[in-house]
Amino acid sequence: MEKFRDLFVGATAMPGCKGIYRSDAGTTIWDEPILVQSFCATDVLQEERTVRELVSFARKMRVDLKQDAVMVVFNNLMKFIKAER
Repeated sequence: MEKFRDLFVGATAMPGCKGIYRSDAGTTIWDEPILVQSFCATDVLQEERTVRELVSFARKMRVDLKQDAVMVVFNNLMKFIKAER
């Protein structure tokens, strides 16, 4: 949450969700994700440093939490952050 505070002023975490995901290997993964939502002005997302820092954070979070992927949504555009190949 601190990263979102630092980048976007604040955020809200929403626990209690249920999720399903199909891995690249075709395995179905059921999970209980915590959704984190943060809003910002358009000019903040146009700063390359901000986007790079958020993607770097998502990559680290994916590894730390042993996830196949972390989903990031920018302006209704979804991107899965996966292991770099």
